[in-house]
Amino acid sequence: MDDIPDRADIKVTPPVIFSFYLAIGFLFAWGSSLHVLPGVLARGLGISLLLAAGAVAATAILAMNRQGTPIHPRHGTTALVGEGPYRFTRNPLYLSLVTIYFGLALLLNSFWMILFGIALAVTLHKMVILAEERYLEDKFGEAYLAYKAKVNRWL
Repeated sequence: MDDIPDRADIKVTPPVIFSFYLAIGFLFAWGSSLHVLPGVLARGLGISLLLAAGAVAATAILAMNRQGTPIHPRHGTTALVGEGPYRFTRNPLYLSLVTIYFGLALLLNSFWMILFGIALAVTLHKMVILAEERYLEDKFGEAYLAYKAKVNRWL
């Protein structure tokens, strides 16, 4: 029997990473009055980002469900998804998480949350995305490499 798990080698799941940065960001936002934009502009952009992130996440989940592949990164992928937002980004759910974070950062108009949003994107890239890409290359070979060659990682 093969003892190699059929999933990416992810140590910490994306929701845990997101929650960590969100808690830290909220603490810094609460303790600081450093703003990034005028209030009305920041709130408008924040709401826009949250709505866009929700739309991207919803369509990504629908696309994965149509292909019958699990959403949770600790489960094995059963199919490559190249429809919906997966035509434009290889990681629409992670893009949505980062966009939600930036939307909240703008709603709070927090300079510190903007900085932590960048750290969130870097952490997701290093701890999750690279491991998932190695797994998908091993599992799907040329089909994934072809997809990877035509679709950007983030946008």
